[in-house]
Amino acid sequence: MKNIFAATLMVILLVVSASALPDQVVATIEMSATGGAITQVATNVATVEGDGAVLSESISMTAIGSGAVAQDAQNIGIVEAGSDNSAVDQSVILAAQGSSVDQNMVTGNANIIAGEGDDASVEQSVTMTAVATDGPVNQVSFNTAGWTGDDVSISQTAELAGQATGGVVNQVGAHAAGVTGDDANIYQNTTANALATGDISQTFANAAIGDGVRPVYVQVIIAAANSTGSGSVQVGTNEANTGLFQFGVRANQSVIFAAMADGAAVQAGTNVVFAGDNASLGQEIAMSADAVDITQLGVNTASAGNNFGMNQAIAFDTISDEGTVTQGGTNLFTDLMTTGNTNSSLGQLISGASRGGDATTQVFTNVALLDHPAAGSLSYTVTQANIANATGLTAVTQVPVNQVDWESSADGMLAQMLHNRAQATTVLQTPVNILNPV
Repeated sequence: MKNIFAATLMVILLVVSASALPDQVVATIEMSATGGAITQVATNVATVEGDGAVLSESISMTAIGSGAVAQDAQNIGIVEAGSDNSAVDQSVILAAQGSSVDQNMVTGNANIIAGEGDDASVEQSVTMTAVATDGPVNQVSFNTAGWTGDDVSISQTAELAGQATGGVVNQVGAHAAGVTGDDANIYQNTTANALATGDISQTFANAAIGDGVRPVYVQVIIAAANSTGSGSVQVGTNEANTGLFQFGVRANQSVIFAAMADGAAVQAGTNVVFAGDNASLGQEIAMSADAVDITQLGVNTASAGNNFGMNQAIAFDTISDEGTVTQGGTNLFTDLMTTGNTNSSLGQLISGASRGGDATTQVFTNVALLDHPAAGSLSYTVTQANIANATGLTAVTQVPVNQVDWESSADGMLAQMLHNRAQATTVLQTPVNILNPV
């Protein structure tokens, strides 16, 4: 979250304080160009103040060139202190066709907002479309928001589409939002598609913090890649409430990847959330790939206090053209050992399927650490499911583990299930269910 506060400080320094400011600003830039090599650069900077303040900033660019095309756009906004019931809308839309296309490679941060006031609504959106006929597509999409106030709603979205008929596609995106105040509601969503004859790289992240009670987080990363002549790499990370353990956290996190590649496909997804008492949390990672060599890695990590409801799920699916397949999944949940009564539930699922590979390795681990102070009424309901299916030409190795460290003074119910199926010349299966009283 350091980046959020650094960006916020930068915004504040850009604007000179004034004795009177408008309570409504609408700033619009529209650009279009055709030609050879094209460069487009645009910026909106605005400040509003007062109850019911409205700030709208938008930039739209279109370019069709026979040479290289570069587009950079940025909206910067400030809502001054004491501006309750304010509304902010920042949008950037970039569309380009050229021999190569760079979008926000220099600017990076498309939308930046800093504000203060209760009952605020903030919407930040980025849309990028690029077609390169003889070179790379490079797309960078960042949204940054920092706010102080109660009952603040922040929505950050990005849609990226890149096509390189004679090169590579690189897509990088991040949303960062921080709210100081109670009942924050933060929504972050990135959707990306890439088609290339060369390599495809997609890297996306969401980071959100609401430091008061009862924050709500929804974080989604969805990406699809199709490399007709090379490989693909997809990386997605969601982080919510990092380092905080307040009451009533609600969070849903998803990383969803699909890939087709003529070479190797690598997919890695991570969800991380922290919470205190009375949390309701969900984490999902889903990956599918059709390539030669395939690596799929997924990690869900969560911590919570008393009376939590938690679900963690990871699903892998691969079709390999006689290559090497590696699938590694981990669900980890930790009880914070908060003193008091608890009546909590946890579900953990890992499912993996692999077909067509020469050698396949599946390592799936569910871990629940439920150590808790002995005083009080303690009850847990825990379900762990671990499913691995694989067919291979030469070898299949399956290492599934379900483990629960169970508070010895707690009652409740535990269900652990391992299901392994394998077909290959050489098969190694080592399933383990562990119940460890602590």
